[in-house]
Amino acid sequence: MNDNEQLITVKSQTLAANYARAVAQLLSGQEGRHAEFLDKVQLILSGVEPQADELEAFSEQVRRTGRPVLWFCVTADTPFVPTIGLVMHDDDAVIVETECVLWMSPKDRCATLVPNCFSRGAYSFDSELALKHAAEAPSKTYRRAESSVVRACWRLSDIERREARRQVFGLPGFAKAA
Repeated sequence: MNDNEQLITVKSQTLAANYARAVAQLLSGQEGRHAEFLDKVQLILSGVEPQADELEAFSEQVRRTGRPVLWFCVTADTPFVPTIGLVMHDDDAVIVETECVLWMSPKDRCATLVPNCFSRGAYSFDSELALKHAAEAPSKTYRRAESSVVRACWRLSDIERREARRQVFGLPGFAKAA
């Protein structure tokens, strides 16, 4: 690997690490819990959405480890609005949600994950960082939720920019392997 390729790799890893820290803070509502968050949740950052075989592998991983899998797909077309999915245990079943949006009210410290059909409830992390399902979504339609979705996406972007300025987050294993 030449120096230019090495620099690009380090920059990519740093961006992934900063984004992971921002996701952890946004979903937990607290700074400084990123290591604990990443111990309890398998976080995958990508520029493409997972395919069927990857979703199956995530499901098997959840069955085996009990840890939920969250993926954030960020593309050049929509850099501030990630496509989000999750795979988690729900009693004896494994739930797969492939198109979630972030939702955050003005008074909230953390964001909620809402399947974009708004009919399958919502997912959020409790104080112990366990992923919980609520039967009701905080809004009934995307149109009603739009300002809360925008607020959550802007908050994620703000945290990410702040982390990039601080440059203090060590690279987790997934970023080192990217």
